[in-house]
Amino acid sequence: MQEQFPLDINVTKQIADSVGIKHSSQKGKLKTTATDFYVISKDDLKSITSQLALQAKYSNDLDDARTIEKLELERRYWEQKDVGLKIITEKDIPRAVSDNIKWLYPSKNTYLAAVEEHDFAFYSEQMIKNASLKIID
Repeated sequence: MQEQFPLDINVTKQIADSVGIKHSSQKGKLKTTATDFYVISKDDLKSITSQLALQAKYSNDLDDARTIEKLELERRYWEQKDVGLKIITEKDIPRAVSDNIKWLYPSKNTYLAAVEEHDFAFYSEQMIKNASLKIID
């Protein structure tokens, strides 16, 4: 999985021009569009590879015409590559998952940056021993 996967700016510009959508720009310079998550999964036993592009938006952003234009540009980009694009909002994420992300994410830039390898082993062992508990517990 890749986060903030950059789309080929030449392709997005061509699509934008062909359908009459204004391409994103900043100070007159074209801006690279990115998909929030690009997921490739492979089943070695069946030699099957699947791909999926995910774009996360707040549900109220879907009321904005410009946001819809940019999503359409992105949809057409992935369609040309035979990759499905799914749009997810906060309404698609279970409350428990959302709470866990909120609890874990601030640690990403502080505590976890300083965690040593033996700490990961400890936490991993605790999660295995206490599989029925929630992460926060």
